[in-house]
Amino acid sequence: MTCIFNHITGYWFINEEFNIESTENNIDVRTDKNFGCLDKIQEIDLSDIDLQTQTYNIITNSAPYRYIPALKKNRLDFSVKAISDAHISLSNAAQLMVPKIIIIIGGWSNSASTIRINDIDVIKNNTPGILDKDEFRGFWIKWSQDRNILVGKRNEDIPFLVYRHTERLFPINFIGVSCLFNHITGHWIINDV
Repeated sequence: MTCIFNHITGYWFINEEFNIESTENNIDVRTDKNFGCLDKIQEIDLSDIDLQTQTYNIITNSAPYRYIPALKKNRLDFSVKAISDAHISLSNAAQLMVPKIIIIIGGWSNSASTIRINDIDVIKNNTPGILDKDEFRGFWIKWSQDRNILVGKRNEDIPFLVYRHTERLFPINFIGVSCLFNHITGHWIINDV
């Protein structure tokens, strides 16, 4: 299976589990994994790929979710710099469709965070000032097939959002990130995907 990412403006790192062939203006990503290609050609800037730290560097700006393959099947570690509304989609396809899990960090003008299952808030907590427009803030998300979804801050073991789903979770094959509201720019660093 082959996915081709054209060189335009976005920021990505492709994990070592892929075979990468690149030219000056595009990157050819080959994998035996059953991820499929993303619905839209994703943008990539080869100068921002960091092979040593194995990170994706993504910038979003009130745009649709930017999806990347979830190579770790139960955890996401990331940092985000945004004034508010950091949205993370966990899904089995590279598109926003049901079933889906959406985690919002710093929503409601950076005052609350939530976990949504199929567009319904299942847990919402006050988290005033959790994001910062000038500083990267680190977070983690853990999920398991036994129904648990946990969201916490980097270097803290106790999550600030905990939800136990009523059914087994679907396979998480893709992670999407966005800052959907009010033309907010989000700078994302996603670790060891």
